[in-house]
Amino acid sequence: ALIFFFYNFTMTTKRKLPPFPADDTTNHSPQPKKRKVESPVRSPATSEWRIRFTATAQNKNKHSNERVFLISNKRMFKMGRDPGCCDMLFNADTPMISRVHCQFVLDPTHDHQLFVKDLESTNGVFVNGEQIDKFGAPKEVHAGDTVRFGKIFKEFDHSYCVSIAVGADDDTSNAENAENTLPGNTAEASPTHDRRRSSASIEDIESVLSKALEKRMIEFNEKMEQKLAAKEEENARMKQLLYEKEMQQLKQQTEQQKLEWEQKQHAIEQQMREKEALAQKLRAEKEQIEKERTQQTEENNKKQAMDLQKMKELEEAAKTKELENERKLKDIEAAQQQLDAERRKESEELQRQKDEMAAQLKVKDAALKEQEEKDETMEEETTCCMCYDILLMAHSLECGHTMCHQCIREWMDENKKSNSSAYAVCPICRAE
Repeated sequence: ALIFFFYNFTMTTKRKLPPFPADDTTNHSPQPKKRKVESPVRSPATSEWRIRFTATAQNKNKHSNERVFLISNKRMFKMGRDPGCCDMLFNADTPMISRVHCQFVLDPTHDHQLFVKDLESTNGVFVNGEQIDKFGAPKEVHAGDTVRFGKIFKEFDHSYCVSIAVGADDDTSNAENAENTLPGNTAEASPTHDRRRSSASIEDIESVLSKALEKRMIEFNEKMEQKLAAKEEENARMKQLLYEKEMQQLKQQTEQQKLEWEQKQHAIEQQMREKEALAQKLRAEKEQIEKERTQQTEENNKKQAMDLQKMKELEEAAKTKELENERKLKDIEAAQQQLDAERRKESEELQRQKDEMAAQLKVKDAALKEQEEKDETMEEETTCCMCYDILLMAHSLECGHTMCHQCIREWMDENKKSNSSAYAVCPICRAE
């Protein structure tokens, strides 16, 4: 809407204005009050201005072309080392000056107010010793103020005194001003002057629009940065919650499998105890049988003097009983062998189950370690090497380390204060 209004206003003011009727000097009757030349917009006498930047006594710059800068009739100009876009051009080897350091804006509609804005320079801009905000609103500069570009480093002190001169120097402008002040010309304005006033109004509207657009861009950038920071914080929180939920599920599954394995092991141990009790019972019976056979043998030895018939009967009975005992003993031994075979089989089955459970646990541990390594890798990639927090405005150095823009900026400032070298070093690997 602003652009459409500006376009319509421009096209309207560019049309040719009709001439005003000539003054009737012979008629001395009262005339209606006519339009005067005076206007709230600047007059032609103040259509030109000059801004002079003069190096102060503290500025000991050896380059002669950097002692005085003179800017004429420019409402917006930049300062830096880039010859493609800077009007206040410093040499390429000048320290403490960025490629595009700052920008000056002159508002001719309000007493030629001069504003300076830091274009995110490395070493900042200072007005009367006070550093201006790199991301804030422009700072107003008055005539006589001292503007310093960059910090004071050794013999380098880029301080300049600002002076603003308003007015035209050529004879044509003076003659034009004198002609406009004559009695015959003070009664009413000429079409040329109206067109000049229209041009001045256009420039005023351009200035207002540029300021409004710049303010809205700054507000939009701040809102976008806040939204981006909130989104990154929400993503990090969701990732952390998801990771904690997966870890909790994995732990629950592992604990459940461990509990099942312990129950199976307890059942197997119960079976082993029952079989051991049965084996002890069989051994007790075998010992009892052997004891009975020993007693029987002793009784047979005592009855040797008995009758042969009784002896034979006793011997036959003893043989029969011995055969029966041997048969029972064989049965017991067969049962013992079968019990041992079952025990070995169950032991092998238990060992196989243990091996399977161990393999499953190894696979789970490997998956858990792999997940932890992935999480650690993700955390390292999104974590600043200095503040160990989530990266904000990530900045990668030539050595490959990545950190927050604010962290590396603070490190470079502290390093430049403590180190006399002109180059900064990486806070991690100390590489220049």
